[in-house]
Amino acid sequence: VALDKHTMHVLRQQRERQQERRARRVGAGKVCHDSGYVFTSPDGLPLHPGYLTQRLRLLVNRAGLPPIRLHDLRHGAASLAHSAGADMKTVQHQLGHANIGVTANIYTTVLPPAAHKAAEVTASYLIEASKPGAEVKRQIDRTRDTDDGTAMAKTEPRPEPDIPGAGARRPPKHTPRLRVSRCHTYRSAK
Repeated sequence: VALDKHTMHVLRQQRERQQERRARRVGAGKVCHDSGYVFTSPDGLPLHPGYLTQRLRLLVNRAGLPPIRLHDLRHGAASLAHSAGADMKTVQHQLGHANIGVTANIYTTVLPPAAHKAAEVTASYLIEASKPGAEVKRQIDRTRDTDDGTAMAKTEPRPEPDIPGAGARRPPKHTPRLRVSRCHTYRSAK
């Protein structure tokens, strides 16, 4: 699991406190297991999941928050990471999902600040695009070649609409037609 420096510092401090408690228990002649877990019961064994669930419920109630399950923290972490700028593939990897669709559709939520930012960016784009000459500027930007400074078209010209009687295009010389017989389906150049 990739963690930030601050979280790593806090976890190292926890590990040091855990080792001090273990040394005191062993010095007092009490049993203390070295389970390898960062958060343990006083005897060093892993915490029971039910204890963690009850502890979270107590903390949520004290904070005056709506009910939150322990698993909801996972969804919240995914949404916060995505809103902070982490790309969806990274969030998928952090959560260990095999399918990015699960991460995108179930685990992440667009938080209000991200939605407002998207609205502002879209509005700015539309306002800029509506200014006189904006289309010409975009065409110029599209034709610039960054390698040698020469102007080269990077996009295909838009096809004109096919309006009858307004210079419509000629049909191609050979239009393949589909012929159907009882046994075969084949193309003919007729």
